[in-house]
Formats: sequence, structure tokens, C-alpha cells
Amino acid sequence: MKNITGEVACRNIMVFYVDGVLYKNGNSDTWDQPANVSILGDTQLVAVKCTYSRPVGIKMTLSNGFETSAEWKCTNKYHQGWNERGFKDDTWPNAEVVKNEWIWTARKKQDETVYCRKVLGDGAGKTNQITAKQHITQIQRQK
Repeated sequence: MKNITGEVACRNIMVFYVDGVLYKNGNSDTWDQPANVSILGDTQLVAVKCTYSRPVGIKMTLSNGFETSAEWKCTNKYHQGWNERGFKDDTWPNAEVVKNEWIWTARKKQDETVYCRKVLGDGAGKTNQITAKQHITQIQRQK
């Protein structure tokens, strides 16, 4: 299966997960220079925790056509397992599109840290979790 490539950006501190596995962690003070990502083609979930400085926003564009939109789920409250497949986010509100497909919660600047997630496919029955090292090894083998 072909890898999914793309870019993800968060204004200030970003933690990015793929199917529950930590992928990227760090500051992105240069929010206009998004982080490049390459994830497995059968990825089911991407999740981003972002702590802002101003302006607020999370932006992602992937080669399979997925991007940040109002279809994402975002909240300002931490929930155990929020970044994992199988987590039930049906009570979470949809993301608010701030500008040009940058997303945040509806409370915008009132929420300093947000948790946003997007299910990319039907992975409800899958429970195969891999470590970050295994994920990187699989990506490297496909190059």
C-alpha cells in the first residue's frame, strides 16, 4: 500500500499522533513552515494536540485528499485515549474552521490547548497497534 504524505502545522506547540502512536512532538514557532509527514497508507486516524500562541489554528493536508475541515472533531478537554483508534468521539463537537481550512474549537482564543482528530477510514475493527520505531521502519522499507 502506498504511503500517505503531507504537511501538518500548528501555531506553537504540536503533538501529532498516527493511529495512537506519537509521530511528531515539538514547537512550531515557524507555523508557516509546516512539518512534512509520511504515514502508512492504511492509517486509520490522525490526531493533533496543539497549544497556541496567536493566531490559533491547526492545518493539515494529506496526499490522499484529507485535510483539516469542519469534519474534524476538536475539544479543549483531555480524554484518556483521545488519540487512539477505537476512541468514541461522537460527543465531541466538530472543528470550527477559523480561516482557509485552519481549524480550532468554536471558543477560539479562549481555548489555549485543543485536541483534534480525524478518522481517515473504517478502522473500527482493527486493533493492530505498532510502535513509533516499527512505523518508521515500515516507511523506510518502502523507500
